[in-house]
Amino acid sequence: MPRKHKITVFLAIFIMLSLALSPALAAENEEENDDLEWRLALIESSREMMEEEEEIDVYYNRVGTMITTFPDDGAAVNAGLSLTPHLTDLAEDGAALRGRAELFYLREEDDFAGFLSLILAPREDIYLGAGGEVMDAADYQVFAGWEPNDNFFLELRAVNTEGDIWDSEIHPAAGFQMKF
Repeated sequence: MPRKHKITVFLAIFIMLSLALSPALAAENEEENDDLEWRLALIESSREMMEEEEEIDVYYNRVGTMITTFPDDGAAVNAGLSLTPHLTDLAEDGAALRGRAELFYLREEDDFAGFLSLILAPREDIYLGAGGEVMDAADYQVFAGWEPNDNFFLELRAVNTEGDIWDSEIHPAAGFQMKF
């Protein structure tokens, strides 16, 4: 066979193989592109989930129990319950306004004291509040609190039972809370 025919046969076989294999190569390349798109979507979803987890969630309502020395009635401590709903955000940095309803059992007097208060929380772990007593055990209270972690809080309360604000008694309080 002359050299010219060998080259022609070789070129014909090469062209037929190229035409036969090009759809298979294109399909393989398309599968790789689909796989790459799926992986990129998965990475993007994972990144979004991580960002959501890192955001500070200030929409916590709280229910808790506490002990305090209020009032100075001879009992060492009195126990109470509190419900603290989140009312609104005041700023994007976590400042919030909350309400609070409290009920204390006064052991020595065998009676109850109840307070309704508003709380300003400039940060998630620090807050200031004030409210009125609704069961005639006191007039009003002003307090400041700190949450060292999600479940415990410490407060210092000025509870007024008579006279002006300077006649208020200072009482510490500590408690356990659950956020929901």
